[in-house]
Amino acid sequence: MSWRFDLAIALGILSASVQVPTLTLDDVECLGELALSGAVRAVRGVLPAALAARKAGRSLVVPRANAEEACLASGLKVIAVDHLLEAVAHFNGHTPIEPYVSNGLLYASKPYPDLNEVQGQLAAKRALLIAAAGAHNLFML
Repeated sequence: MSWRFDLAIALGILSASVQVPTLTLDDVECLGELALSGAVRAVRGVLPAALAARKAGRSLVVPRANAEEACLASGLKVIAVDHLLEAVAHFNGHTPIEPYVSNGLLYASKPYPDLNEVQGQLAAKRALLIAAAGAHNLFML
């Protein structure tokens, strides 16, 4: 079961009860699962939603854990939140949230050993390169 529209439903209810101005939600799409505490949890399917929001000319409110993924849709204004109250304060104008700026890394890269760091062993390095280039198996003793 998908709960990714919890945040949108909650903001819609708050807008209908005049606790959040309706005009501030006009050009916004929201994704996020709400915990009972009001915390906004990460959801799946953020990238397709971000691409659709960009195509529609809307901004996107997402859980902070999904903000980097949403930023893959370049040119999209992404608002990252951790809690429902944070989103409400933003849309009420009390505490505006700056658009999320991607650091360009969806996942932190891990440093891998490089063959250039191996001293000598020219025949072994050549065998490794040929095996890798031809997608061949290699058994080292």
